[in-house]
Order: sequence, then C-alpha cells, then structure tokens
Amino acid sequence: MNIDFAKVRGILSAPGETLLEADVYDLLEACGLTAPKRALIPADQVDQLTSLPDLPGEYVYLKLQAHGLLHKTEAGAVQRTANTPDAVKEAAQRMIARCGIERDRIHGILIVESVEADRSAVPVELLLGARRLRDFGPIVAIGIGGVGAEFWNPRLQPEHSLRMASAVDMDEHAALRLLQTVAMRDIWAGYRGADALVDDAQLAKWVVAIAALIEHFDGSSPDRSPRIVEAEINPLVIRDRVVYPLDGLIRIERDVAKPAPIAPADGLRTLLHPKTVAIAGVSGKGMNPGRVILRNLLKGGFTTDQLAILKPGGGEVDDVACYETVSDIPFNVDLLILAVDAQATVQVLKSAAGKVKSALLIAGGTSERAEGKQLGERLAQAIDDAGIAAVGPNCLGIISRPAGMDTLFIPYSKIPRGENEPGNLAYISQSGAFMITRMNRMTRLEPRYAISTGNQLRTGVSDALAAVADDPQVKTFAVYVEGFGEGDGLRFCDIARQLTSEGRRVILYKGGRTSAGATAASGHTASLATDFAVCKQLAESAGVLVADRFETFEDLVQLATCWAGIDLGDKRIAMVSNAGYETVGMADNLNPPLTLAALDEKARAEVTEALALCNIDRLVDVNNPADLTPMATADVWCGVTEAILSSDAVDLAAISIVPPTPALHTLPASDAHREDLARDDRIAARLGAIIAASEKPVACCVDCGPLYDAFADELAKRVGPTVPIFRSADRMLRAVSALAFRAC
Repeated sequence: MNIDFAKVRGILSAPGETLLEADVYDLLEACGLTAPKRALIPADQVDQLTSLPDLPGEYVYLKLQAHGLLHKTEAGAVQRTANTPDAVKEAAQRMIARCGIERDRIHGILIVESVEADRSAVPVELLLGARRLRDFGPIVAIGIGGVGAEFWNPRLQPEHSLRMASAVDMDEHAALRLLQTVAMRDIWAGYRGADALVDDAQLAKWVVAIAALIEHFDGSSPDRSPRIVEAEINPLVIRDRVVYPLDGLIRIERDVAKPAPIAPADGLRTLLHPKTVAIAGVSGKGMNPGRVILRNLLKGGFTTDQLAILKPGGGEVDDVACYETVSDIPFNVDLLILAVDAQATVQVLKSAAGKVKSALLIAGGTSERAEGKQLGERLAQAIDDAGIAAVGPNCLGIISRPAGMDTLFIPYSKIPRGENEPGNLAYISQSGAFMITRMNRMTRLEPRYAISTGNQLRTGVSDALAAVADDPQVKTFAVYVEGFGEGDGLRFCDIARQLTSEGRRVILYKGGRTSAGATAASGHTASLATDFAVCKQLAESAGVLVADRFETFEDLVQLATCWAGIDLGDKRIAMVSNAGYETVGMADNLNPPLTLAALDEKARAEVTEALALCNIDRLVDVNNPADLTPMATADVWCGVTEAILSSDAVDLAAISIVPPTPALHTLPASDAHREDLARDDRIAARLGAIIAASEKPVACCVDCGPLYDAFADELAKRVGPTVPIFRSADRMLRAVSALAFRAC
C-alpha cells in the first residue's frame, strides 16, 4: 500500500476535530485511492462566481463545508443542481442562507461530480469504516452502506450488516478474507450469473488503506500524530469497475493519554506458583474471608513455615505466625493476599516494594462512584510503585492445583472442590460468582486453574490467559468477561489465536451486552459496531468459541475438556437413541461440517442382528440416527454401539439414553423395585465399558429429570473423563456441531 504519510499528516493538521469532506478526499488520494472530481469555492467567493471548474456531466452536487457539520443531508447542506455557473451560484447562495450555520464556521462550497454507480440486481452501496476502541484497538469494518445502512443495520444482527476485523497488520490477504464474509459480496461479485461489478482486489485495496491509516496515526509520536479516532466512507460505490467514495468522515484526537502499565509477567507466574504466602485480614476468633483462605491453603498442602499473617499484636492463628508489617516477615513473599478493605489495602501495598512479588486484592470499594474512583486511582498507583503483579480488586480468589493453592474465600462445605485429579481445564473469569457456580454445576471437570480477575485494575483477562497458557497441560480455557481493559481485548485475541493454532480451545462468554448499538438508526460505524458485535467477530476470527448462553458455555466447556486434542473437522457421525423424538431432535441440530455416517454393509448387518434380539428389526429399519425404541434392552444397546464404533464409516458417535423404559436398569437399588443401576451386568457398566474402550470420540446423554441423576453419574463414572455427559440431546448436538465448525 503506497501511502504518503507525510502528506496525510499535513492534511490532518487542519484545525478542528473533524476533517472537512474536501480534506477527506485529498487524504484518500494521498493514500493512492480514487476520489470524485471536485472543486472548493471559498464562502467569500460564492457571490462573485462566474465560471466553473471543468467537471463532467450535466449535473453536479454541492456540499456545504463547515467545521462540526456531520450530517449534511439533515441540515440541507447537500443539493444536486445543473452544471452551470448560474445554477451553482444560486443554489450555493440559497444553501448558505438557509443552513442555519454561523458564517464564520462555513469554509466554502464543495462542487463534486455526479458519480452514477453501476447497477446490479440490487444496488451496491457500501460502508467502509475504522474505529479506535479502548479494548480492541483499531478495527476496520465493511458492510451495507448508504440509505441501506440506515434501514437495514438497525434491523439486522451486526454480524450480518457489518463485518469487522482488527486493523493491526491488515494486509491484502486478510482483507480478502474479510471481504469473503460480507453478505453483499455475492452482489458485487456477480449475482445470479451477472458480470462482476468489481474485483475483490480493488475493494481489498481500500480496506488495507483505511486500516493502515488508523493503525499508523495512533498519536504515539510526532510522526504518528494526530491520532485518528474514526474514519468512515459512506457510501462507497462502484462505477466502471472502479471504487468511488461519495462521502467521508474522519475524526481526530490531538491529546493522547498514556496507556496503563502492563502487569509484570514474572509476577503473574509467581502468583500462580507461589512458595510463600502472606495474608492480611485473618481473624483470630471467627471464620472471616481471610481465615477461610488460610484454612484452604493449609488444606492444600502449604506448611506453616511457608505462610505468614499480617496482624497487629503478633501471636499465631492456626499455628501460623503473625507479624506487624510486611518488612517483619522473615522471608520474601511470593504472594500477598489482602483480605482487608480498600483503604487498608493501599497502606499495606505501600510497604510491599522489594519484599513482595505479587498480590491478590480481595476488597471491593473501587467503583465508578466519585470516592471509589479516587480510591481506585490510589490503589493503582500503589501497585505501580510497588512494581508487582496484582489481581483484583474485588477478587473472589484463585485456585492453582499445580501449586496446591486455593485462595477462594468460599469454604469447601459450600463449594466442594479438589476431590478429583485436575483436568486440562482453566477458568478465567471476571466474575468470581460465575466461576464458582460453573465449577459447582460441572463437578466432573476439576479445573487445573481457576482465576477470578475481579475489577482488572492492573491485571486483565489477557494477562491471566497468557500466564496460564505457559502450562502445556491446559488444553481448554473457559473465559467469562464483562469488559476488557485498555488494549486487553486485542491482546486476548492475539493470545487466543496462538492457542487455537496449537490445537487448544478457548471458550468465551461475553457479558454486559446491550441492544442500544443495534437499534440506533444511524449509518455510522460508531453506533453500528456495538461492543459485543466487535468482540464476537474479532474473537471468532481468532478461533474462539463464543457462547451466546450460559448453558451453551457449559456445554462447550464440557465437550472441549473431554475431547481435548481431538480434531473434529469434517467428520461422519452416528447417532443412537431409544426415543423417536430424540433421533429427530439430534438430526435437526446437526450442522456442517459434520455429516451423517452412511453405515457400511457389515455395520448394518451387525445392527440388524442386535435389533433382532428384541424383534425390533421388525419395527424399524436400520437408519442413522438409529431409533432403538423403548423396547431395547442392554443387549441391544451394547450390540448396536459396538457395531457403529467398530465401523470404518463412523468417525464419532452421539448416544442418548431415555432412562424411564422398563427394559433398562436405570434406578439405584431400592426396596420399592428390583433395579440396581450400579451392578456390573447392567447397562451403565456394560455400555460404559464399550464406550471407554473405543478410540473414537463419543458424547453421551441421559435425557430425564432428577430421578435419573444417579444413573447419569454412574454412566459418567463408567465411561471415564474423556466422554461428556449431557442431559439434553439437542444441546449435545448443537455443542458437537459448534466445536466441529470451529475446527474447520
């Protein structure tokens, strides 16, 4: 991309925070892009106008140029008129008189050639824009523009109306990939056999240039100043296979604040693997949060000589020595846990420099209310002065199983944990409550790490993600965030892209969504690209699985954890149930790239033989999904499952049992009936052994209420940790399909 940055910088030096449209066209030409032919008539020369510049066509457009005028149409500052001196003079005088803008703000009248766009089956008007976001940095967006933007964008989901990508390092290849996702591409590429209006390469040139502008002019140095906050071309049209802008907006910012410091990486690694810990806020009498944390650390294996308590008066609590100040502790502190109020937290941190490597801030009280915000600023300064990595404030705690560390201030009696060997899962959650409720709902999945980031004053979600990513045994990263800190969203996507390229999986639930941006009746990028739309598109482009519901988040986390390292991609699936509604529901929720496996002759014969054990072969054909009917016994289930898992035509399987059928033992032993689901000759054990022995990925479902929780638990025990257990068959298939789609 051949951009004359020096010339652009000169154009950006014009007064005001918003460039005039005339300046925007000059800037685009300095980027090697096309612009319509035009001429600027100063306001004080309009009354003396006797001749016109040589502009083609019978008609021209007049556009009032005034600083701060963003919506020319609404102000009556745009008019089409005949391309003659008298017509232009009369229209310009009338425009100046009626616009309601002070004369000293009016720079002049821009006369622009009338560009007649090429017509297709559907008019092609595009919006090309770029924004600088606090969390995701500079982004570029392209989609429906012109009048269509005002009509369709409030009525469509943002991912359908605008496609977005990071502007950082945007090149032609990335731009072409972005254009492939734009809904309107089928129109400019030649709709229903029509000739293409323009090559993607021409549009890619524009995408790359706009991205380069907003990336380069970030205000970080004199050569890169002023900072471009927003750039928008709307509409962008096509004539004779050439792209033309018909209006443009560029907003700039001249005073740029310095970014917040990044948490020290070494300190974060120490925080997750501390050898020594000090705690402030431990009660010697009751079970306050600090005392709960102390007990949890002792339970996890920390010895009393690795621990210290900051408490006036000395003495001991639970055989751990107490000290007046940090400097009194006889060893360097890897992790300082502050379970005291925010005011006290600031005071303790001021004495931590050189003695403490990392800190965990439990207290809240640093909200956006005036007094809380000031306290938060003092706390941030204390962290920076100490030169440490600090998680919080308003942090529920952290679990690091490799370190034997549990700093959650929730007792084990309220949230049982640590009873199983840790898996390949890490939770990183801005909300501690969200994290512990997922842990409690999915007790089979024992996390290797669980990190509550709290208010992210200095350590953001991306910092925690990077620290946990150092552990190669973590394959699944389950992330909940309501808002990213400055630059944190961009860094999160960069780290996630690297993780997914390694075959690891990142699942994200983004909270704090709003419909305000989607409903705003405006064609501007700033209002169309809502926070969630940007986050979703950029995260998905980095390979992240973005969940739209809590239940979807749980399903994806379970599936990704159980199937860690398994490449799904374009696979053939076999599905089995003993209820017709489930076979229909599973098929309805099967999506590409997964396809139904076509059973080979050997597998079909074996399935038929198994069905014949209960004469089911007389009732149903051998299909996929396979409906075994409620008559199917454990023998039938085992025979069919062995047949499909041994077939070369099947890559993976989804098996769902509806347990109320009398043909199966699915209840725990009781005097009220003769069943005993836990026996080795019953279906849970027999089917579980077949599934556990298979090298193919299998997902199981037990679709019924609490009466059958024991059966689901027994099946989970028998199949082992690599087989997910769902409680709804359609949710199972949606999750499997989503994971397979992301693998492609």
